[in-house]
Amino acid sequence: MKLTFYDTETTGFYDPKAAPSAKHQPYLVQLSWITDFDGEVKENDYIIKPENWVIPQKSIDVHGITNERARDEGVPIKVAIKHFLRDYTIADEIVCHNLKFDEAIIDIALVRNYLDMLPVKKKTCTMLGTMEILKIPGRWGG
Repeated sequence: MKLTFYDTETTGFYDPKAAPSAKHQPYLVQLSWITDFDGEVKENDYIIKPENWVIPQKSIDVHGITNERARDEGVPIKVAIKHFLRDYTIADEIVCHNLKFDEAIIDIALVRNYLDMLPVKKKTCTMLGTMEILKIPGRWGG
């Protein structure tokens, strides 16, 4: 079986009522994923170079990626997305913690960069799958 596990860091929360192309939607700051393709495990981690946007302090406080670090270590969004889509496409199943959020962030990045939407895949959300077992209170209530 071929699995891709991924996570995103952003400039903020997305607006589920607005189109992915809306200017106020957040930007992708970091895209990380691990693939397990039939026992061959690889890690990928890309900080995104800001292009006409900044990382707000509130977001820096959450993920620790500063504007300076993103400018110095970042790669263009299309480079990171291209590599991610290659592994996403190969995978039989996608696994994510808070899948709804991370998938929305990827969709926003794809729309902004005029790229095709994610292919349909079997998906597992580890957050939803463990909520009733762990019963950990949410950071923002719930």
